[in-house]
Amino acid sequence: MRVLFAGPSGIGKTTEAKRISDKKQDLFFVSGSYRDLIPGNSGLTHQQMLEKDAKVQEMEDFQILNLRKKSYIQFPEMVSDRSPLDLAAYIMYKQAKNIPQCEMEHFLELCKMVLNTYCSHLIFLPLEEYQLRAWITEDNDKRITSNYFQIMITKIMYLILDLWGFESKEEITIPSLGKGRINIFAKPFQYGATMGEVSSTYGRTKVLICRELNKDNREYIMNRFLGCLLYTSDAADDSLRV
Repeated sequence: MRVLFAGPSGIGKTTEAKRISDKKQDLFFVSGSYRDLIPGNSGLTHQQMLEKDAKVQEMEDFQILNLRKKSYIQFPEMVSDRSPLDLAAYIMYKQAKNIPQCEMEHFLELCKMVLNTYCSHLIFLPLEEYQLRAWITEDNDKRITSNYFQIMITKIMYLILDLWGFESKEEITIPSLGKGRINIFAKPFQYGATMGEVSSTYGRTKVLICRELNKDNREYIMNRFLGCLLYTSDAADDSLRV
C-alpha cells in the first residue's frame, strides 16, 4: 500500500499523512516536500519558488518527479504528503504559458504514469469556493495564505483529474458505521466525499476526494477508503472495509 496525499498548500496533507503513519506504523511516512527533497529551496517561501526562472523550474520539476519516484520504489509500504497530482497542477500553473503544449502533455502523462505505477491510494483534500471562509490557511512564514490562491490550485487539480480520466464510483454523504448505527466519532458531514479511480495501461489508483474539513470526519472517511481501521474503538467494525 502506497498512500499519497494531494491538495493545495495548508489544507492538512502533512498532518493527515503523519496521522495515518502513526496509527498504521507499517506505513512509513515519506516527505515529498520540495524543501526536503531539494535542499537549495529550504529557505525560500512558496512565492519565491513560483517566481524562479521558467527553465530552472522545469528542471526542478523533473528532478522532483524522479526523486519522489525513487522514494516510492524504496518504500513499498508508505504514506507521503505529496503526489504526482500536486506536481502536475503546479507545473500547469507555472509553465502553461512558457512551454509548448506537447511538452506540457508529456509531463502530465509522466505524472500519471508514476501515479498509476507506484500509488495504490490517492487522497485529494480540496479547498472549494464554498469553503472560502470555513478554512483558515495557517501562516508558517513559507506558504501563500490567500484562500483564493489555494482554491485556484484546487481547480487545476480537478482539471488534471478530468484529463487523466478520473471515474467516480461512490459518493459518501452519511456518517454511519453500517447496520443503522451512527458513527460516534464523526460530526454530521457538511461536504461529503467521492471515491473513484484513475487508470491507464500502467495500473490503477484508487482516488478519494475528501471535502470534509473536520479532522474526525476526515479520519472516518479515510478509514473507509483505505479499508483499514484507523480507529481503535470497539465501535468500529469490518463493515467499513472496501
